[in-house]
Amino acid sequence: MNWIAMGLAVAMSQAAPAGPLDDGVLTMDEAVTVALTEGFTVRRAQQATARAEAQSRAAEAALGVSASFSGSYGWFDGTAGSTTVGGSFGGTTGGTTGGTRQDGGTGETGGGSRVNTFNQLVVSASKVFDISGRIRAGIRATDWFVEASKVGEAVAANGVRGDVRSAFLQALRAQEFVEIQTAVRNGIVARLEKTKAAFDAGAVPQFDVLRLENALVQAERNLLDAQQALELSKRSLLNLMATDGDINFQLEAPAPLPGDLAEDSALVQRALTERPELGATSAQIQAYLALEDQAKTLYAPTLALSAQQTYVVGTEGSSDSKSTLALINLSIPLYDSGSSRANRDAARANTVDAEISKEQLSLDIVLQVRAALTNLNSARASLVLAENSLKLAREALRLANLRYDEGAGPLLDVLVSINDERAAAAAVADARFADRLSLAELQRALGTDKLAPEAAEPPAPAPIADANSNGNQS
Repeated sequence: MNWIAMGLAVAMSQAAPAGPLDDGVLTMDEAVTVALTEGFTVRRAQQATARAEAQSRAAEAALGVSASFSGSYGWFDGTAGSTTVGGSFGGTTGGTTGGTRQDGGTGETGGGSRVNTFNQLVVSASKVFDISGRIRAGIRATDWFVEASKVGEAVAANGVRGDVRSAFLQALRAQEFVEIQTAVRNGIVARLEKTKAAFDAGAVPQFDVLRLENALVQAERNLLDAQQALELSKRSLLNLMATDGDINFQLEAPAPLPGDLAEDSALVQRALTERPELGATSAQIQAYLALEDQAKTLYAPTLALSAQQTYVVGTEGSSDSKSTLALINLSIPLYDSGSSRANRDAARANTVDAEISKEQLSLDIVLQVRAALTNLNSARASLVLAENSLKLAREALRLANLRYDEGAGPLLDVLVSINDERAAAAAVADARFADRLSLAELQRALGTDKLAPEAAEPPAPAPIADANSNGNQS
């Protein structure tokens, strides 16, 4: 049985797909993939598309045939009047004439109280003929709104990618801060052990030991703050991923961008082509144009055809009856006090407003791309400076430790160098974060991850010159 259980466990572990956190390491691409699948923003955008598609189907149904069925059953107990057998309304024979009571057809007639029933079945159908084109224009509008909603899913996905990458990079920077504070703490611990040994040997005063112990307490406090900041950053990232899992995982730094970036002008044109917001706005403009066409038909005639079949079920002593009714309804508006013109003007204003929004969006996209490029260039220059400063700070710390060990320098130089090295390492982490974030913002501004130049087409082969009989080229 143990072998069977072990075999089943192995089979299940091989069959189950590995999650992004199963190996204890999370990459930025994995975080983006989970957010695009499980994230709330993308799922809400998908529901918006489903809602738009349902509205489109409802608009198309207005051109179809609608049918209904109804049935009624009447029952009452009361006096319906008095009449005499053989009498007739307005006649000269018979007894007194009053009302007519509908009953089951049996028993006596005349005044009194007795039970009466009435059964009726009605089947009706109607069809609207869109002679003005109003319904068809509405259908076109809903179809374009569906297209805008579908493009809106791409807009949401682009925003989610940018948000997740930003949150991931913030968490990665917090993780690097934890590593920096851990290294500082370990360095102070090592320095303290050497200083205690020197104090025991009478080489240094007790003040140096006390000062290092105080520095160690401060380093442990800084490490605790960094760990708490990392925990909050991971929680924020998991929230964007719509996941509430364990935060005991490591973040893997993204690989550097291979190759060079395309020219600035090429990236701007790529953004104007790839950004889904422009496609969504274009679809909305087409929808508003269709609504504008629909508004123009508000003062046009309408035609509707309806038919109704009524069937009365006879009771005991009476026969069934049925009737058919057909109607053709033609409505021609004559005057509406300017309501239709106002609706047309409002629809036109919506179209113009959408066109203005598209122009503004195009300029905003260009600005976003150029700002991202500027920030990226500045971040890369800052990263080079920060890395050089870190090298200088580490060398200064090495020399300060060396002089202190030889008794040629005070402990203050060591502590100052430790703080300088920690600040320089933090500056490198900040500069690296700014560089990665600027790259992510550039991808968000472009609406695509393609940053490299387009592959150049191979040059066309040179034409082969023809030679005449004299050897001269023609």
